[in-house]
Amino acid sequence: MISVSPKFMATDAGQLFTLHFQPQHPPRALIIHIPAYGEEMNRMRHICLQQGEMFAREGYYCISIDLYGTGDSSGELADATWAVWKAGVISVINSVNPQRNLKTILWGTRLGGLLAADVANSEPDDCDALLLWQPVTAGRAYMTQVLRQRVAKLVDRGEKPETTKEIRENLAAGQNVEVGGYVLGGKLVAEIDQVELLNMPALKGKALHWVERSITAGGAATLARTRVDEYLRASGNAVEIVELDFPPLWELPRRADMSQLLASTTALPLA
Repeated sequence: MISVSPKFMATDAGQLFTLHFQPQHPPRALIIHIPAYGEEMNRMRHICLQQGEMFAREGYYCISIDLYGTGDSSGELADATWAVWKAGVISVINSVNPQRNLKTILWGTRLGGLLAADVANSEPDDCDALLLWQPVTAGRAYMTQVLRQRVAKLVDRGEKPETTKEIRENLAAGQNVEVGGYVLGGKLVAEIDQVELLNMPALKGKALHWVERSITAGGAATLARTRVDEYLRASGNAVEIVELDFPPLWELPRRADMSQLLASTTALPLA
């Protein structure tokens, strides 16, 4: 039997909603899940719930976090910053594993993968290994894709079009901008723009388990993965790439069969 319990945790980043998947026996390791951004988080939530339960059945203590200003956690997204998000993750680790008696694995999905890597880079003693599901590799490129949703929406409405450059200028000037139903603040976007996996020297020596789709549109994601893979291996990291044929669940408005993703992730030698 496993235990699944919701908890609000008081952290340096406010009250964060967390979901705890606890195994029946003393855990073999601690897994902290950092979710995707926006609608991607919502579309992936049910799969991440299933994966957390499967981890617990395998003896892992898994905690899924709603970051500040997202999900059921306190705060507004417009007030969130990348630094606050990182502080929230670190606070949860400090609360649950203060003596670092348990091996800590940061499991990040999409933008959460980039955040997990950045936490590991900034606080290498707080993370023993990384599990990345289709991670974002460069924050600026990802945020450009996000901001293009606003560009497309304005065109659909017949309103005055904006470029992503103009949107970033408005954000930098202190304006909050609604994109895809979420109100973004300029500081968060500016900070995400500066983060990329190709510039994380303190990740040296970490074990990385990288899970991604084997079929990627245009090969762009595979190229990005290849560059990061080469960079990490050259830095002495043990990188395990797992390519699977599964639907892009972060884009799907409906549920799909993710049994291969779940089974393959559960079988990884994380600890």
